[in-house]
Amino acid sequence: MMPSGRFATEPAGLVLIGSGLNAIWENDELPEWQLWLNICRAFGWSEEQVSYYDTEVLSSEEAVFTTLEEIMAFDVEQVLSMAPDHALSEQLAEGFAVLAVPSLSEMLADPYAKRDFYETLMRAQF
Repeated sequence: MMPSGRFATEPAGLVLIGSGLNAIWENDELPEWQLWLNICRAFGWSEEQVSYYDTEVLSSEEAVFTTLEEIMAFDVEQVLSMAPDHALSEQLAEGFAVLAVPSLSEMLADPYAKRDFYETLMRAQF
């Protein structure tokens, strides 16, 4: 089973893990997507730099392992995780700095969550 998400043709500059990302990604009608685009602009990221993985579809050990191998092939040291308790985040923590950040919906609902997201990225020097 192939993991879900958009995979960059070149190694990712950023890896994002979260629940429900497949439904949000590139859906211009959703405020979560508009928020993500604003975040990208604020940090100078292009959409093509981001590889995301929707944890909702990573239900088997095989899917988690396949995704782990995919991420290990990227030239990244840090991973943003909107699902820090997911098995993928736990496995990645053994070799990467996994930064736990609020989900997009949490940031839309709570301005403090958005502030926490930005502060986490600033401390990590993203």
